[in-house]
Amino acid sequence: MQSILERFDENSIQWIEDTITSTPDISRNRLAKLVCEQYDWRAPDGRLQTTSCSIGLRKLHDLELLDLPEPRYTPFANSIKNDAVEQPYDHPSLDCQIAELGEIRLVMINGDKENLQLWRQMMDSYHPQKSGRLCGAK
Repeated sequence: MQSILERFDENSIQWIEDTITSTPDISRNRLAKLVCEQYDWRAPDGRLQTTSCSIGLRKLHDLELLDLPEPRYTPFANSIKNDAVEQPYDHPSLDCQIAELGEIRLVMINGDKENLQLWRQMMDSYHPQKSGRLCGAK
């Protein structure tokens, strides 16, 4: 089995550097896809091996053999998690029976950033396992 680093020779590293230079705003994911397409790196099922390529590109970067573009972070995933930690949920004080509250609804978040932030704040404030990463469809 070939190591991921063995796939990169001087010519491929030069091609990657030229691609980064000619497209300075390229993302690391897009670069990995272009490398896989250029060198036809595919899994047995025919899909591009972009994950393995990304790992190899990071290893080359860590070994200072390649200067990759800065990684991009999605502000949604990172900022909401950080906001939830910094701003605990300030819940209203209730002194009544549940029947006196009136309508109680379950709200599906389904990509709603504001409700997702509220959910994370409540989970981080009250649940013993905190909000953590969600698995499955969101």
